[in-house]
Amino acid sequence: LQVQVTLAGFLNGESIWSKSQKQAGIDLDQYAISGDKANLAAFRANYALLASDRSARDAIASGDFDNQKVIQAFVRGDVIPRAIPGMIFILDHIPSAPYIRQALEAWRSTDASIDELGEIANELERAHADGELSTVQLARQRGRILALNTYIEPRTKVFSLEIALGASWIGQILFISVLAAAILAVLLWLRMATRVRASVRGSEERYRLLFD
Repeated sequence: LQVQVTLAGFLNGESIWSKSQKQAGIDLDQYAISGDKANLAAFRANYALLASDRSARDAIASGDFDNQKVIQAFVRGDVIPRAIPGMIFILDHIPSAPYIRQALEAWRSTDASIDELGEIANELERAHADGELSTVQLARQRGRILALNTYIEPRTKVFSLEIALGASWIGQILFISVLAAAILAVLLWLRMATRVRASVRGSEERYRLLFD
């Protein structure tokens, strides 16, 4: 059950991460057009969620991390609380497991693009503050935002698909394991019952001989 909760946490976290990334792109594009600081604030809020999940991932990958700080980072990323311990265990001990490795590779491949969105936000903020954002610059920045979102989107889908396939794979392993354990338990019970029955029969024979 804990394994399934952990995988559900990965899937839910990916869903939230993906929505935040898409919304960040929308907010940044709107800010480029309007210069409205509310759009910039919305972008930074979603960007902070993306950065929080990434910081937790990278801290665990370093091998030397503060468990409580990682938990807090995942909480800021709206990860299911019950799934966090299992996620930390998987990322710390079995990051090369089937499907998990591919999912993490897809996730890491978006890091540079996410960083570039942050750089664009800073450039736009300075340009709007100075009143120097020309039509050409606006078109160029919006083109960059669109290109980055186009690059990131299929990789988030790869992450989601790999986690889903991993959940199915682990589910099959768990089912086989439980079935094997149940069969083993039945066989042990049958063996024990046979030995008890033989013991009872032996006792009956001894008492019969005694009475005779």
